[in-house]
Amino acid sequence: MATGKDGIWGPSVVAALGQAVLAYDPPTAQHCDRVAEITSLVAAELDLDERERKAAQLSGVVHDIGKLSIPTAILNKAAPLSIEEKDKLEGHSLVGAELLLSVGPQFRHIADGVRSHHERWDGKGYPDGLSGNEIPLLGRMLAVVDVFDAMTNIRSYRKTVYQFDAAREYLMVNSGSQFDPDCVAAALAVLEKKSRKRSRGSPKTGSEPRDDLVE
Repeated sequence: MATGKDGIWGPSVVAALGQAVLAYDPPTAQHCDRVAEITSLVAAELDLDERERKAAQLSGVVHDIGKLSIPTAILNKAAPLSIEEKDKLEGHSLVGAELLLSVGPQFRHIADGVRSHHERWDGKGYPDGLSGNEIPLLGRMLAVVDVFDAMTNIRSYRKTVYQFDAAREYLMVNSGSQFDPDCVAAALAVLEKKSRKRSRGSPKTGSEPRDDLVE
């Protein structure tokens, strides 16, 4: 397989896609950058090789690339979504994977992670209803980090956030149902290390997030 000067996944292509998200919806791009950073650290915590750590980072950058197909009025809507709006939003993982594959077959591995980042360990996720180890590891890592970041950062549709301890508790309670337990353990190890290094004040504890939240 020809890899070109950028290597097997073409980081410059991924960066260009990330810039497209930034131009379309800056908060989503900022979310993707945070997810990319933490997911690469989770991969390292799981002792994955350098190739998989890079794949984790790049998949984080583009995991929401499918949201380019969704009107910003839906992405940033504060009120509950209609059934049609929710269905459209939930389609972003499939759209994102298809977009990556249209760029080239070298993106298959990353596309699989993007497609599966809303699957659940118990098989109740989407788009394919995969469970357990049927879910690509990239998708399992992204699922944990994606939700944690959504809970702990202000979004346009939700101005309050969860404190670190509350978000950590959510991951722990849902380990083995929503999330891969190994990925939860690795993510918490990474996040707790980062939390200890921070010297910022605690964010205000918020209300429950929009119940149709799709990150």
